[in-house]
Amino acid sequence: MFQITLRAARISCGLTQNEVALYCELPVCVLDELEKDSSLLTVRIIKKIIKLYKVPLCLIFIGLESDYAKYKSQK
Repeated sequence: MFQITLRAARISCGLTQNEVALYCELPVCVLDELEKDSSLLTVRIIKKIIKLYKVPLCLIFIGLESDYAKYKSQK
Protein backbone atom coordinates (compact mmCIF):
# COMPACT_ATOMS: atom_id res chain seq x y z
CA MET A 1 0.00 0.00 0.00
CA PHE A 2 1.28 3.45 -0.90
CA GLN A 3 1.72 5.78 2.09
CA ILE A 4 3.00 9.32 2.52
CA THR A 5 4.40 11.20 5.48
CA LEU A 6 2.30 13.58 7.50
CA ARG A 7 4.37 16.50 6.17
CA ALA A 8 3.88 15.36 2.56
CA ALA A 9 0.12 15.08 3.14
CA ARG A 10 0.02 18.64 4.49
CA ILE A 11 2.08 20.03 1.63
CA SER A 12 -0.02 18.21 -0.98
CA CYS A 13 -3.07 19.95 0.50
CA GLY A 14 -1.33 23.30 0.05
CA LEU A 15 -1.40 24.07 3.76
CA THR A 16 1.24 25.67 5.95
CA GLN A 17 2.25 24.42 9.37
CA ASN A 18 0.70 27.57 10.83
CA GLU A 19 -2.67 26.85 9.20
CA VAL A 20 -2.75 23.23 10.36
CA ALA A 21 -1.56 24.09 13.87
CA LEU A 22 -4.32 26.69 14.18
CA TYR A 23 -6.96 24.21 12.94
CA CYS A 24 -5.71 21.50 15.33
CA GLU A 25 -5.31 23.97 18.21
CA LEU A 26 -1.62 23.15 18.60
CA PRO A 27 1.54 25.20 18.82
CA VAL A 28 3.48 25.09 15.53
CA CYS A 29 6.44 23.49 17.33
CA VAL A 30 4.22 20.57 18.40
CA LEU A 31 2.94 20.07 14.85
CA ASP A 32 6.53 20.12 13.63
CA GLU A 33 7.40 17.34 16.11
CA LEU A 34 4.35 15.33 15.01
CA GLU A 35 5.46 15.63 11.39
CA LYS A 36 8.89 14.32 12.41
CA ASP A 37 7.39 11.45 14.46
CA SER A 38 3.76 10.72 13.62
CA SER A 39 3.69 7.88 16.16
CA LEU A 40 3.13 10.64 18.74
CA LEU A 41 -0.27 11.56 17.25
CA THR A 42 -3.25 11.46 19.59
CA VAL A 43 -6.66 10.24 18.46
CA ARG A 44 -8.01 13.81 18.68
CA ILE A 45 -5.31 15.15 16.38
CA ILE A 46 -5.58 12.21 13.99
CA LYS A 47 -9.30 12.87 13.58
CA LYS A 48 -8.71 16.56 12.87
CA ILE A 49 -5.91 15.91 10.40
CA ILE A 50 -7.82 13.24 8.49
CA LYS A 51 -10.77 15.59 8.18
CA LEU A 52 -8.62 18.54 7.12
CA TYR A 53 -6.41 16.61 4.68
CA LYS A 54 -9.33 14.50 3.38
CA VAL A 55 -7.16 11.39 3.39
CA PRO A 56 -7.73 8.05 5.15
CA LEU A 57 -5.38 7.22 8.00
CA CYS A 58 -4.17 4.09 6.19
CA LEU A 59 -2.44 6.35 3.64
CA ILE A 60 -0.41 8.18 6.30
CA PHE A 61 2.96 6.70 7.26
CA ILE A 62 3.06 6.34 11.05
CA GLY A 63 6.54 6.52 12.51
CA LEU A 64 9.67 8.57 12.27
CA GLU A 65 9.83 10.71 9.15
CA SER A 66 13.52 9.78 8.95
CA ASP A 67 12.52 6.10 8.65
CA TYR A 68 10.17 6.72 5.73
CA ALA A 69 12.87 6.29 3.07
CA LYS A 70 13.79 2.88 4.53
CA TYR A 71 10.11 1.88 4.65
CA LYS A 72 9.55 3.04 1.07
CA SER A 73 12.59 1.15 -0.26
CA GLN A 74 11.31 -2.08 1.33
CA LYS A 75 7.98 -1.91 -0.52
